[in-house]
Amino acid sequence: MAQSSSRSRRRRSMLAGAALLAVLACAILIALTASTGLPWQQVTKVKASFPDVGSLRAGDDVRLGNVRAGQVASVELAGDRPVVTMLLEGDRKVFRDASSAVVARSALGQKFVELNPGTAGSGPLPPGAVIASGPGDGAQDISDLLEVLDEPTRNALGSTLRETGGGAIGHSQDMHDSLSTLPGTLGGLGEVSRALNANSGTDLTRLLHTADDVATSFQGRQQQLGELAGHADNTLQAANVDGGKPLADSLERAPGTLGQVRTALHDLRGPLHDTGVAAAQLRPGAEAIGEATPDVRGVLREGTQPLEKVPGIAAPAESAVRALTGTLHDARPLAPRLTKALTSAQQPLRDIAPYSSDINMFFSNFASAMQYGDAAGHYLRIYPPVGPETATGLAPVEDPTVSRDAYPAPGEITHQRETGVLGERKGR
Repeated sequence: MAQSSSRSRRRRSMLAGAALLAVLACAILIALTASTGLPWQQVTKVKASFPDVGSLRAGDDVRLGNVRAGQVASVELAGDRPVVTMLLEGDRKVFRDASSAVVARSALGQKFVELNPGTAGSGPLPPGAVIASGPGDGAQDISDLLEVLDEPTRNALGSTLRETGGGAIGHSQDMHDSLSTLPGTLGGLGEVSRALNANSGTDLTRLLHTADDVATSFQGRQQQLGELAGHADNTLQAANVDGGKPLADSLERAPGTLGQVRTALHDLRGPLHDTGVAAAQLRPGAEAIGEATPDVRGVLREGTQPLEKVPGIAAPAESAVRALTGTLHDARPLAPRLTKALTSAQQPLRDIAPYSSDINMFFSNFASAMQYGDAAGHYLRIYPPVGPETATGLAPVEDPTVSRDAYPAPGEITHQRETGVLGERKGR
């Protein structure tokens, strides 16, 4: 019985070990063939040739409409073109007009095949047929982009990347913090982008043109800008003296000082307004002075010679001026009396003023009467006029045939002679 039970245990152990080895073999098989799909999975094999596949390798994705539909089984060289064997999951229909292209999955060089199965109208793709791809369907690596740059630029770019990588060593936490705050920053960046794109980017374009004009105006003035930066550095160092304490004290006192300045400026509004009014009133005089400036300049220029003769005239005139000074001094008592006489004569002169034309006519006629004389020296003869008006003038009744005003108004006698109302007699 003991030997029978011992054999039974060994048999069970051997069966368990064999089962374990079988499971292990299946796991290894699945692991080795996982890149090409499960052994029992139905696949559709398709081949395509490309001018260049870049870093495409077995196991990379095959996509339909950018959705994973299979993987690359192998990449082989047929003649001078690489041929890619693709395994599509399930039973896929591929037609004669199918096309494919090797597309970059990331900037690091990873690739995938983008497959277009074609249309049913062209008919199914024959078994073993190879999809031919055009010249532009090959892979594009970042190295192709870098080949556009010349060698010095590529070297400088490589140096920059190496230095950037070296500088980032040991700053993983800082980069983590930066990336953690990046979502909030991107929201603000979106607002900035929308603001820059306002009015279809017209404002941004105008700003860039203005910045270009400003940069162009700085061209050739690098030395002056360098000197200005040096002066600004000296100014900032002066502001930072004693650890910036004087500047901090000034800023601390600035609110009170600015309040006082504001009050002073408010008080100045009235005087400044008066100054503005005065300036407006003085403007015509200033303009007149400006217009007269050429004449004043001419007078000063032409007055040089007369002024040079003044000393010669002043010496002889000194005695006359001195004598005139005494005369004026003696005439000082006469001035009040003369003023009083002119004041007293003001009213008579005002009364006589209306008769000025008649007085003028009297003296004119008198001069005419005295112009002619006889041998005896008689120049003026007076004849009493005797006529009807002489007698009628004594009667209480006026003569209706005589039109004479014995007391004409001031200036009326001249009007009467001009209109013929008063006949002028010959002989005076």
